[in-house]
Amino acid sequence: MRFEFLTPRLLIRMPDISDAQMVLNFYNNNITHFGQYETDKPADFYTIEFQKKVLEYEEKEATLGRGIRLYIFEKDVPDRIVGSVSFSHILRGSFNNASLGYKIDKAFLRRGYAFEAVHAALNKICPLCRLHRIEAYIKEDNAASIHLIEKLGFMYEGVAHDYVKIQGKYCDLLRYAYISNAK
Repeated sequence: MRFEFLTPRLLIRMPDISDAQMVLNFYNNNITHFGQYETDKPADFYTIEFQKKVLEYEEKEATLGRGIRLYIFEKDVPDRIVGSVSFSHILRGSFNNASLGYKIDKAFLRRGYAFEAVHAALNKICPLCRLHRIEAYIKEDNAASIHLIEKLGFMYEGVAHDYVKIQGKYCDLLRYAYISNAK
């Protein structure tokens, strides 16, 4: 299944292998910016070959219903990634839940793109994929992300202690949850 939709300012779509160079550029432009909030990357992460493999893997995950990564573009500049939104670790059965991730290129911060894209993705993906609960995990020093997630209607649930290793050190993350109206 291929996902693609528009918001007032954005094009949000699943990539394919032909987008590998754009994806690599997106990550290369944000190594330091993303690095403060993400897990450590393998040595070959910043190569075209690695990004092609990731795109192939993510396409399989989407086909199997286990994860979806969408890239965000300005409508009038569809050849430059400004961000991404993802639903990973999708569980079915009695759960129908997923983990939410999102990123915005440092050059496009404070334009409301994250809110616009994540809001649209929640409204499109939750019903299409029958997702009931979406969790978001955020570093406690990421005030912008906390503000965004609360504005989107996520509820604070507590601290996930020593949840993930970032920059070589396990750290606590704040856990938020969103309950979808999707059936």
